[in-house]
This record gives sequence, C-alpha cells and structure tokens, in this order.
Amino acid sequence: MSDDRYRMGLGVKRRLFGEGQEHPVPAGHLAEELLRYTDEWVFGHIYTRPGLDLKTRSMLTVAALAVLGRDDYLRRHIQGALHVGVTPEELKEILMQMAFYGGIPCALKGLRIAHEELAARERR
Repeated sequence: MSDDRYRMGLGVKRRLFGEGQEHPVPAGHLAEELLRYTDEWVFGHIYTRPGLDLKTRSMLTVAALAVLGRDDYLRRHIQGALHVGVTPEELKEILMQMAFYGGIPCALKGLRIAHEELAARERR
C-alpha cells in the first residue's frame, strides 16, 4: 500500500466530506482495512487525476450511486457534494436526469434522500 497515495486520498476526503469526516468507521472496525484501500485507490489515485475537478467528480458519483441504488453511499456523497459547492438545484437536476437512465423509482429515491439531507443541513 502506498502511504503517499493514502495520505493524498485522506486529503481529498477532507475536502469532500469536511475535516474530521474522512473516516466513516471507527478504528478497529472490520471494514477499516478495506476502506484504507479505498482511500488509497479511489480517492488517492482516481479523484486526484487531472481533467475533472472535485465538484464534477462529486456530481458524477451522486449520479452513479443513485442509478445503482446504493442509498447509504448516496446519502454520504450528497453530503459531500453539498460540502464542495454543488447546489440544491444542481442536485435536483442530476437526480431528475437519472430517471431516464436508472428509472423513475431510483430518481425519486435519490430526490427523497437529497431532500432529507438538505433539511438536516438547514437544522444544523
């Protein structure tokens, strides 16, 4: 495992999710080792590639997770998208477009999750 890429990945996750939000599970969790690989490869190798900025990568991830029906990850990545400047209107448009690629039920579920996250953000 590359410590440099791991550290880069954690830096990307801090920018995406916020300081202190880069570790979704506590130390000692069964998934800790797998998530370290994810931090190194997804966030340290893929998210740091030139050509797309973090906001664009975040928007693409939201679209993919909505179509795949990965609700827990969709929720976390909607939080991240909002953190890096994706607007509520942009989220709405991303998820509405996914109705034609993943189906209306997945788009509606994505819009519901986005609505819940926006409401929770307003309460903070």
